[in-house]
Amino acid sequence: MAEALSLPSPLANQTIPSEKGVFGVASSSLVQDNSSVPQSVSTGTSSPPIAKPSVSDSGFNWAKYLISEGKIPVSSASVSISVEGRPRVKVSNDVFERGAKLHEDFIVGTFYGKAPSYGKIWGVLNFLWEKDKRVTVHTLTKNAFLFHTPSPYLRKRVLQQELWHVGDSPFFVTTWNSDFRFNPPSLEKVPVWATIRDIPFDLITREGLSIIYRPLGRAVDHKPFTSISSAEVKVIVDLTKPLPPMLELEREDGQV
Repeated sequence: MAEALSLPSPLANQTIPSEKGVFGVASSSLVQDNSSVPQSVSTGTSSPPIAKPSVSDSGFNWAKYLISEGKIPVSSASVSISVEGRPRVKVSNDVFERGAKLHEDFIVGTFYGKAPSYGKIWGVLNFLWEKDKRVTVHTLTKNAFLFHTPSPYLRKRVLQQELWHVGDSPFFVTTWNSDFRFNPPSLEKVPVWATIRDIPFDLITREGLSIIYRPLGRAVDHKPFTSISSAEVKVIVDLTKPLPPMLELEREDGQV
């Protein structure tokens, strides 16, 4: 077995700097002195037991001093237990209707078939629709989305067109309401903007346009008149039938 060598301490008779100055330290002073370590001493007395607080009011109002804008009012809605053993709360139709009124700046868009990716929808609609404020998109189902449109002007414009596209994917828009159903109308008849040229000037009126556009479908809206011989009108057309490339107008005297 190797025998341990006894080497002199490198700190013996050396000067060690301190924060308050310089002092000399002998090697013997580095030996641990257990006498300076405080020991546990029993005083012969015990600490008094900790008393548990008594509950004076089980109905304490924890929200008494709450001043947050998100403070929720107390509800008196009845709670029952369903057959499956789950708590059931009965909500009146008035609550749904008031909530829908507060959410009137939301528009629902339902895609026909598979919807594009969330990122593509967000990017395209903010490019097409953004006016005063940015449009936010929320997912409802795989093909239905909720669009927050703070601008009243933008909401009106979006709802007037009704049928929009993101790429090759058409979607129908409508206002959010309390009894909304995810059933978009059939695409057999859809609203489209159609322009007819060479219209007699005296027929560029609402009454005249409703007659001229009859062969295409039902005229429901028009853009501001900027020409004396043409008009752009929204028509509900039947997509199962081909649209005529030209129209003829006949007067009462038979003149075409």
